Amino acid sequence: MYEQVARLAKSLDEAVEGPGTALDHSVIAVGNDMNEGSSHYVGGLPFVLVGSCGGYFKTGRTVQLGAWQGKSGEYWKGDGEVPHNKLLASIGNAMDIPMDSFGEGYAGTLDELKA
Repeated sequence: MYEQVARLAKSLDEAVEGPGTALDHSVIAVGNDMNEGSSHYVGGLPFVLVGSCGGYFKTGRTVQLGAWQGKSGEYWKGDGEVPHNKLLASIGNAMDIPMDSFGEGYAGTLDELKA
């Protein structure tokens, strides 16, 4: 799957768009709908963002949030305690769609991702 993501990112990065590239003006969000498939565990889902969406997101780093913050080892096997709805609201804001929540009961965005 990540070979396909890399191919998409490379294609966007090669497409000149104004003073930058299409990748500079986009964000690719990659995730999974389960942390661990055999038990159907849906907590602690890691996501990968590629691109800055016009400079909205700071790139080139790993961000650990919630219960994962400051952890090492196999921290991802536990719940990070941050709903992915906050990521979705942050992506909406990055695309100039103002929102402070995504879905009922999941208010907030992830300011830690901003540039």
